[in-house]
Amino acid sequence: MALIVIDLGTSSVKVALYDHETGEILSTGRGHYRLYSEKQGYAEQNPEEWWTQTKYAIQECLHRAKISPKSIKGIGLSGQMCGVVPVTKSGQPLYNCITHLDTRCVEEIASLRERQEDVLRIGMNPITNLMSAPKLMWLKNNRKDVWDQAHKWLMPKDYIRLKLTGTFGTDSTDASATLFMDFNKKTWDPLIEHFGLDITKFPEVNLPYELVGSVTKSAAEETGLAPGTPLAAGAADMACTALGTRAVSEGNISVTIGTAGHLIAPIAAPDPAYAGRLYQFCHAVPDMYYAFGSIPAGGLSLSWLIDLLNPLLNDEPGNNRKLTYEKMNRMAEESTIGSKGLFFLPYLAGSVVPYADPKAKGTFIGLSIRHSYGDMARAVMEGVAYNFRQIVELLDLCNIPAHQLFFGEGGMNSQIWTRILTSVMNRGNAFLMKDKDSAPLGAAIIAGMGTGLYHDWNDAVNKLSQVETVPNDLAMAESYSKLYRIYEGLYPTLKTTFEQIYDMEGTI
Repeated sequence: MALIVIDLGTSSVKVALYDHETGEILSTGRGHYRLYSEKQGYAEQNPEEWWTQTKYAIQECLHRAKISPKSIKGIGLSGQMCGVVPVTKSGQPLYNCITHLDTRCVEEIASLRERQEDVLRIGMNPITNLMSAPKLMWLKNNRKDVWDQAHKWLMPKDYIRLKLTGTFGTDSTDASATLFMDFNKKTWDPLIEHFGLDITKFPEVNLPYELVGSVTKSAAEETGLAPGTPLAAGAADMACTALGTRAVSEGNISVTIGTAGHLIAPIAAPDPAYAGRLYQFCHAVPDMYYAFGSIPAGGLSLSWLIDLLNPLLNDEPGNNRKLTYEKMNRMAEESTIGSKGLFFLPYLAGSVVPYADPKAKGTFIGLSIRHSYGDMARAVMEGVAYNFRQIVELLDLCNIPAHQLFFGEGGMNSQIWTRILTSVMNRGNAFLMKDKDSAPLGAAIIAGMGTGLYHDWNDAVNKLSQVETVPNDLAMAESYSKLYRIYEGLYPTLKTTFEQIYDMEGTI
């Protein structure tokens, strides 16, 4: 028997078919879509493009698998967090999705902060551009025509649910990223009405594993799926990633590097005391939660460096010195611990944790004529690892257990980077996921629990998410601990400089 999952990311949608017994990927399909930025701070996507590309990816996956769609026992959903899509009663989008990357909601954030005590008590999270609440308020304040016409608003993955099943709703993991969900009741809080929002426009909140509908006849015709195939509510991509990297109990820490870097720490309950320092969301596992820290340019920092250096290596016709990730990894291997005294602050897209500072800048410090491309590459890897250590040490300060590290996503294909992370973070031996596409695997586990193929969360996670050990080199860890103390002082020293550069940028 098989499970099929749809993972709606920021730049592409991935569809994967899993063997429910082994977790083996039987086939995949992928589609891509655009991010639109018509004005400063805007970051939107067209939901109809999501659906077009999702249909294509499903068809591609089924064609490659060469199995009967009737053998698929359930559908799982994973998706980018915090976006909002207003839709009509017939399911038509009224406005582009305002995504998690959007920063337009300055006035709305200020309004929320006027009731900060109440918002933090209910929402358990920092009041920032990331969250859904200011985006909804912006729609109501600036596109009243859209807000008034809307029957419901939906999260990104929930739009795909609507197209497949005809049902409106979301799940508790996504709802917990709005600032308006009561974490104890898993329902919307009346505080919504204080900000002029109609609570009836908010979707029903389901638990991730609940079966919320089945593929309609029309959706089956468009996708190739069998009509009647059951669909679980699914979860936010980070909640799915937690499952796909074994972060299902306190002390097991998920560390992933894709475009961004993410750290997920399961917790027994959210705590308002953490709200201004860490993000806290509902876990896919019932009655569990997770603390969350992000490095916006975690993996982007290395791809940026590769893109930056490639033209320098290819300035002659016929030159075949193009940098690849494999070459960059080998060059970083040839460098030394500490990159010969070169440090990198991975703030190409600002800083989130432990410093919430959108004005922070990516910075090389200590650069000299003796440094090579390999030193720069290793410094980038070390800088991201140091930032992860800062997040883990913040967990320590908040008394959140952080004992074992589990690595996933594409950046972890680099052996040198996983060894650096293991030694810099220094939490004993780490564990590397064999299937590094963590979010789709987590969505498959949720669908399996919902359809009754699995009966225990821990058993399903341990069965399907296989790992290999990354040994912690103690001598290397000791060296990195000394270098980390230097790194810790860099941001406080440069904070004012970053502000001056940021304020000047609009004038030059």
